[in-house]
Amino acid sequence: ININGTDRIFYFQNWEASPSGSATFQNANATETPVVFNNAGATVSANYSNSTVSMNTTIPAGTYNIAGNLTVLSGVTLTVNSGAILNFPSGSGLIVNGKLVSSGAVLTSASGNWKGITFSHAEGSSILNTTISYALSPIIIDNTTSITVSNCTINNSSFNDNETAAIQVCHSTPTIESVTIEGGGDSRNGVRFADNSGGTLESSTIENLGAGNGVIIQGGSSPIISNNTIQHNHYHGIIVNSNGTGNPTITSNTVSYNGQNNYIGIYFANSSGEVRLNDIDHSHYGIWGQYTSSITSGDVGQEVHNSITNNGFGIVATESSNLDFGLGVPAKNYYWGVCNSIYNNTTYDAYSMSGAHLYAEYNWWGQYPLNPSKFYVDGTSRLGTK
Repeated sequence: ININGTDRIFYFQNWEASPSGSATFQNANATETPVVFNNAGATVSANYSNSTVSMNTTIPAGTYNIAGNLTVLSGVTLTVNSGAILNFPSGSGLIVNGKLVSSGAVLTSASGNWKGITFSHAEGSSILNTTISYALSPIIIDNTTSITVSNCTINNSSFNDNETAAIQVCHSTPTIESVTIEGGGDSRNGVRFADNSGGTLESSTIENLGAGNGVIIQGGSSPIISNNTIQHNHYHGIIVNSNGTGNPTITSNTVSYNGQNNYIGIYFANSSGEVRLNDIDHSHYGIWGQYTSSITSGDVGQEVHNSITNNGFGIVATESSNLDFGLGVPAKNYYWGVCNSIYNNTTYDAYSMSGAHLYAEYNWWGQYPLNPSKFYVDGTSRLGTK
């Protein structure tokens, strides 16, 4: 094909070109004839470096070797059907400025680490039952209020730059559910909420991140983190860090074997939030509130039942933080206290210092009467236990 005076050769194996096709691919110099994904099992290679989906397009089952970056324009829907395998070359990515609907597909790379999927203003997008592999930043969600990631697997992916995560959420409110994030030795963070994000992360598994945290919440974000299993990660299980006015709810999670090397199951630094109904075990610190953090485990009379056991320290409050894990006598006919279970922690079950206040009344400490050697408070702090 002669384009602007230059002969170019294009190979579309087992594909059909049509002027009324449903996808237009373009390189830096010209727009090629629209290509229709209409032959199941087709494999394509081409000498363009970037492609643009400019009209609604469906990719059926088959293997497709994408030549470079693939961009879905605003107002356009790209549907990737079950059985479709999209191979991206190293350094390329899928950029969704319109809408992506993927179900039962595989997005991967056969030639090294690809960039992953970036959603921007991609309202109504969904990734269901999809596997994403070998991606540097598997999913980035930016400025999108309605998007669902469900029953997906992210594996064999590095996501190992300092600020990256398997799923990064910025100024967005996604629904993330039943997702498995399986890390490796150099994998950093599982899910990161930033820039006033909300939404939910639920019923998911984040494990074996050899160089990162399970969940990071920062920048005024208030997601609900519920019913997840967060385990065997190198640093903190969940960290809420310099989160401003954000107030996340962390409930009904199993947070185990995270950060045994002086790191923490659930860590708040200069942040606030609610922590209820979680099982936290086998970290160096179970829950730590630091740098004027404010943490509550729920109101007296409310079923809260955190279980904080078999850590080095159970609950820790330092640097003028306020932790309420049970304060005051419950009203008549109310559930008696908050009844967290805090025991069998190696060094201290409760620890308060540096001007902090830790209230932990009407909990179960593993024995009665209490063993005073399991509690520590310095002269500037307050520790209330019963």
